[in-house]
Amino acid sequence: MPFGDNQRYDMILDEDGKLYRCQCKTGRLLRGSVVFAVCSNNWWSGENHTYHGQIDFFLVYCPQNGKFYRVPIGICGKKEMSLRVESLGTKRQVRHRAADFEF
Repeated sequence: MPFGDNQRYDMILDEDGKLYRCQCKTGRLLRGSVVFAVCSNNWWSGENHTYHGQIDFFLVYCPQNGKFYRVPIGICGKKEMSLRVESLGTKRQVRHRAADFEF
């Protein structure tokens, strides 16, 4: 549920005295991956705004598998991020495995 004064981050995570700015997102299972948006959209202008330089992590909840993920902004692109949940069934390298980001 959105709350606050329209800051670019939703909450602050305190981890051993170090503070991290976090943006909360809902992920959805799509083609074997948890997918979530890594930008915000201005409905009036149609512009997308990334969070680079404004947050440290995305905190993602996927209701379809009931899991939470902490994803650093530094590995995210400009529009969408996917975390692989299912095996590809090939020897192809998976770039971002969901299990590596679970918390």
